[in-house]
Amino acid sequence: MVVSYETPSFRRRFLLEGDKVLQGRSFYRKHEKGEVYLAKVNEQVQRLGSLFEIEGETFLCQEKGLRLGEQYLVEIIKRQEGKYPLLSTNPGWISDNFIYRHGKGVDFSKEIPESYRDHLLSLDLTDVYFRREALKTPLYRIKDEYDLLRKKIDGITRQMKEDQLEPGLVHEPPFKEEGEKWMKVHLEERILQVRKGKVEEEGIVIYFEPTRVGLVVDVNGVGKEEELNRRAQELIEEILELMNVGGLVLIDLVGSGKGYRGPGTLSREGVLILSRPVRGANLFYVDEEQLIKDYVVLKDKLEETQ
Repeated sequence: MVVSYETPSFRRRFLLEGDKVLQGRSFYRKHEKGEVYLAKVNEQVQRLGSLFEIEGETFLCQEKGLRLGEQYLVEIIKRQEGKYPLLSTNPGWISDNFIYRHGKGVDFSKEIPESYRDHLLSLDLTDVYFRREALKTPLYRIKDEYDLLRKKIDGITRQMKEDQLEPGLVHEPPFKEEGEKWMKVHLEERILQVRKGKVEEEGIVIYFEPTRVGLVVDVNGVGKEEELNRRAQELIEEILELMNVGGLVLIDLVGSGKGYRGPGTLSREGVLILSRPVRGANLFYVDEEQLIKDYVVLKDKLEETQ
């Protein structure tokens, strides 16, 4: 089951089995990966790159050949805790069923089987990465979507050349809300509970502490070491998805860590070291008050639409 929705600050998307979170993503609604802006190079820093200021926030582009004071179409390609978000001057234009990026050729999501790829290739589209959504969309709709997006890009490019395009956001990824209202509220309540930094479940107590190095997790409990760590593993893996945790994670397991069967490097002392890809906002590093305000607004909004 897929549940996706917006709060005032975030766009969230969860893949669930029952009420268990298998995959979770949270992205800021402003200045997030995939957005395309028209922006100007404000500063150039030796051995670092070109700095852009977009609506009060500084971004970094490490590509060579950019000129100070020149305007470019840029895509936000990566956000990093404590670092400048990264830009590309060859933007990927994200649509419902594909991503168009000039000069990159045709590629496919790994979820699209080889047997179906020839059907998509028959559309004769150039420079697209077919997303998994294309598997369930009629071919004629994909073709219409492509034609509309190329028309939009051509119009933006023409306005730039004629100096008629205002700096700012020119394209943002599409977003579709899915799922039951009660589940959205339930997920927000779980996020708030976990953000407090302590989770208790059937004799296990797990503490979560965000640090400058990464997320530190401390597992405690009474019982057999192997059983405690096995149960803690299942709970921690779900929480890391719920909170969209990326970067370094240090987990102090019970005893020497016996019973843990997941990924990562386990030391003799029972400390597990995990490195997870960074995608969007790590909710352990978001101010708790902001999450509470988002929850209240979302809950009121959903109650009004009942």
